Amino acid sequence: SPAKDCCFAQLLNPDGLQVDYFVSHWWGHPFERTVQALDNFAKSVYKKIGKKSPDDVVFWICLFALNQHQAAQEVGSSPEEGPFNAALAKARHGAVMVLDGRAEPLQRIWCLYEVLRARHFKQAFRLIVDEGDIAKASASTLDAISESLQKLEAFNANASRASDKEAILFRILD
Repeated sequence: SPAKDCCFAQLLNPDGLQVDYFVSHWWGHPFERTVQALDNFAKSVYKKIGKKSPDDVVFWICLFALNQHQAAQEVGSSPEEGPFNAALAKARHGAVMVLDGRAEPLQRIWCLYEVLRARHFKQAFRLIVDEGDIAKASASTLDAISESLQKLEAFNANASRASDKEAILFRILD
């Protein structure tokens, strides 16, 4: 059993923090590149959102915000009950989705659901790449993303659990 039965974010900030941005991403994207994308994005927005430095921008990432020792209980019995939903609803400046040329998050059912929920909550939703905001992406990255988006179909989106895919597809179709 773990020494502390909580998530990593609780270990670092036991009193919690106000979330600036909800992060939607794919676990197969190299972690160091995800951090690079978030760092570059934070450098471009921190002044606009009233922060003293890029290090003060708070991102909600499920890996760190959920208790991985009790992942099944943390996620809840339906997508709307999950902490993803609450974090997305309360993020002060919206959500960001970390992409590379393959645009893999847009081929994942949970990420598509996060796009839908962001719209439901009237949250800003921004695409970011290694360089930061998608506007800073190279032409080759933009071309690759464009090609990936042309093949996008929610019905063919991937999920780790078939039951998640069915539940989310039902909500998207509804």
